[in-house]
Amino acid sequence: METPTVEECPERLVVGRRIRTSNDREMIPGEGRIGATWEAFEEAGGVAGIPNTTDEGTGVGVYTDYDGEGTGEYALVIGAEVTSFDAIPDDHVAIRVPAGRYARFPVDGPVPDGIIETWGRIWNWFESNDELERAFTTDYERYPKGKAPAIYVAVK
Repeated sequence: METPTVEECPERLVVGRRIRTSNDREMIPGEGRIGATWEAFEEAGGVAGIPNTTDEGTGVGVYTDYDGEGTGEYALVIGAEVTSFDAIPDDHVAIRVPAGRYARFPVDGPVPDGIIETWGRIWNWFESNDELERAFTTDYERYPKGKAPAIYVAVK
């Protein structure tokens, strides 16, 4: 994997469904929660089911509230970028993705396999490179309408 592009990203407002999981749980057949949460989000209308979305209609998966440095549980919010928190659907939460320095990894291949494969390459890249250090604060996947997705990993 090539060295990621480091970008100064703006704050993003996100509304979505929140779960708590871990990488260990996601690897156990029948125990993972991420796939089912994405399916429920899409069945409820996806980005179109959330008020005040940005003009881009960008779907996101935000990883935050890490226990440890990626070895424990974390929160995942699956939703959309919004312009305000004025209207939040029932069973959704509102979060702010902080502005900051993020390593951007483009996703190759179709979703969801391309996302899963890219996360594997990200973990391997950080284990074998000391150019950047993960912050384990907030990471996110962006799914801009009509464009290839990318994963943004917070770095120190």
